[in-house]
Amino acid sequence: MWLGREPAVAVGECGLDYAVAGADKAQQQHLFAAQLAMAREFNLPIVVHAVRAVEDVIRMIRASGHNNGLIHSFSGSEQQAHRLIDLGFHLSFGGAVTYPRAKRLQQLVGTVPLDALLLETDAPDQPAHAHKGQRNEPAYLVDIWHAIATLRKEDPLEVAARTTSNARALFKLGV
Repeated sequence: MWLGREPAVAVGECGLDYAVAGADKAQQQHLFAAQLAMAREFNLPIVVHAVRAVEDVIRMIRASGHNNGLIHSFSGSEQQAHRLIDLGFHLSFGGAVTYPRAKRLQQLVGTVPLDALLLETDAPDQPAHAHKGQRNEPAYLVDIWHAIATLRKEDPLEVAARTTSNARALFKLGV
């Protein structure tokens, strides 16, 4: 197995996507359970994709006993967010939070403890509002950073420092 031979910082992106037409939910759950077990076996964080499947992701994480990872491009409810944080997961937010119509998501960002927050672009997908219709680029992370600092009414430099520290700790980068 590759993970036994090569250095890695995480397992993923993997998870559940119930928005895919004709997707086999049982097969997705089977594979996700195996991926959670692999992440636990190798003591690695898992990067989770959860589209229209947050409740099943929470249930499967709890059942797996794996308490280390992040939910990428989180778009669930405030209650789901806090349940995931209680399970040891970080929540990552990207371009969607910059759209004026994303009121629920913008409110949610303010309730996530800073020590559980990560920033992402999800490039080449999900560009920030300022780049709507364009190919997303990692350089656009600045837009997300500024939007989140503004929404949280916090010093942008503190948000940058804390989210960078969170990522370094989660992925054991330079620590």
